[in-house]
Amino acid sequence: MTERRAGRHRPARQSRKVWPIVAGAAVVCVAAGGTAWGLSRGGGDSTDGTHSTTASSLRTPATSPTTPVTSATTPTAPGTSSSSPSSRQTIAATTPSVTSTRSVELAKLTACRATIGAGQKLVAASDKNYADWSGHVYAQTDYDKGRISSEQAHAIWDRTKKAGPGDLSQYDTAKKAWDKADQKACTGLRSGAGASQQTVRKCSDRSAAMLDVLKKAEPVYAEWKGHQTQMTHTEEKSKDPDAYFTEWFGRVHNAEKPLAAYKKAQTAYRKTAACPST
Repeated sequence: MTERRAGRHRPARQSRKVWPIVAGAAVVCVAAGGTAWGLSRGGGDSTDGTHSTTASSLRTPATSPTTPVTSATTPTAPGTSSSSPSSRQTIAATTPSVTSTRSVELAKLTACRATIGAGQKLVAASDKNYADWSGHVYAQTDYDKGRISSEQAHAIWDRTKKAGPGDLSQYDTAKKAWDKADQKACTGLRSGAGASQQTVRKCSDRSAAMLDVLKKAEPVYAEWKGHQTQMTHTEEKSKDPDAYFTEWFGRVHNAEKPLAAYKKAQTAYRKTAACPST
């Protein structure tokens, strides 16, 4: 039987050595298979560093050791906020800034209202100076053109002359208060808390018109004050009437343009809406 199982081309004398070889190979295969099975089961107890490392790597899940575990993967408990403490701190930090900006805009509007209040008193005094000086000047031009009589002209001159000192004094007092006010307070106003866009526009327009009136009031005040001083020169009027009236007619001529400019600015100012107090 042994002779028949051996390969046909093998000599008969070698048939006896086949079995040990085959048996040895089988033993090696079985041992190798057992070793591989043991390693795959994680049962390698060898003290060899390579084997223990291999077994450990087989037992470790397939995740990167450098992959960070973030808090985003943690589910949020019901009824709790998902925002982090840092985000809540950021929101809290920006809230005072917004509130502060609104407070600044409201403070600017409050300052603007105070400035307009001081300016309105100076405008009222300027209007009186304009009425006095224009009445004095136009009484002369109207008389020259035959529009009024000499009696009417002298009545206007007497009335405005008497009112002059008090009106000039009122202007001086209002001017001192105006000089102390923040005359640029209404510049760059913006809407904010307590300041609507409509309110800001009204206050800005009122302030601009008021500043124009006050600018045009300065030469009117100066000319009227100058003539008030001239009218005290009674000795010159009686001794050198030509000099006196030459100066007077020169003042009348020079007053026409400043008076017209003030009247135009005054009309524009009166057409603007008042700045709301609240």
